Amino acid sequence: MKRKKRNTPRAPAPPVRAGRGWLVAQILLGVAALGAGYLALVSLTSGLLAGCGPESGCSKVLQTQWAYWLGIPVSIPAVFAYLGLAGALWLRGRRKPDAGDAGLWSLIVTLSIVIAGAALWFVGLQVFTIKAFCKFCMTAHGCGFAAALYCLSQAPMVWRAGQGRDSRFPADRGLSPKMVAGLIAVSAAALGVLFAGQVLAPVKRNQVVTLPPAAPPKPVPSPPVLVWPTNPMANPRTNPSALPPPAPAGPPPIVRLVSPGLLSLYDGMFQIKLGDAPLVG
Repeated sequence: MKRKKRNTPRAPAPPVRAGRGWLVAQILLGVAALGAGYLALVSLTSGLLAGCGPESGCSKVLQTQWAYWLGIPVSIPAVFAYLGLAGALWLRGRRKPDAGDAGLWSLIVTLSIVIAGAALWFVGLQVFTIKAFCKFCMTAHGCGFAAALYCLSQAPMVWRAGQGRDSRFPADRGLSPKMVAGLIAVSAAALGVLFAGQVLAPVKRNQVVTLPPAAPPKPVPSPPVLVWPTNPMANPRTNPSALPPPAPAGPPPIVRLVSPGLLSLYDGMFQIKLGDAPLVG
């Protein structure tokens, strides 16, 4: 007589605890968010980046159309992306062991793909198009890219029904290939909106070129005198030194770009905000 096998309940998988890698990823995302927030503040106030002069690579990058998306500094949505991914990682560490993580992992994977793709896009622009580098931008992109790659490497994949990549990720907490394909499509659409907004609707920026000091104007001869004085010494005909000296030429304007949106004339005597001053041409 055959004995019936008892269906013993399977023990739930242990919770995936946040290790040092997740802590490092959150720190990297925090650094990236701080850098992007500082760039957004400088762009909104037309200020000057710390340690960067008007002719530095940082100023050149911020003055191009690629620093904006539909009139908005691209660093503003970058801050929300970095903080969103950091918040998702924090929530993941506080989830209960029996709670499904597929929805939370979908958010983590989507934000990671968007952050990694945007980092490659903007670094490529600085290398091939702008040909100038912003140390604040590169720091934010580098930290965000490293954190995004780590999150993608830790994503729980489910290759077959009921089987995860390892014992820590059962089927109800993993991502199937079909789900991953959908997340990639959503991320690609978000990146496409970013790229299209910069390429098809570029923001026209004021470009200021520093010109060399102009040569002093040549003295213009005085107009002929109709009524000549009777004193021979005061008569320009008989005494050329009686002509008044030409007026001295004023100093050159010395045009200088103090910050991406602030123009200085006459060595700081006059300052013009390019965003507020009316321009022709």
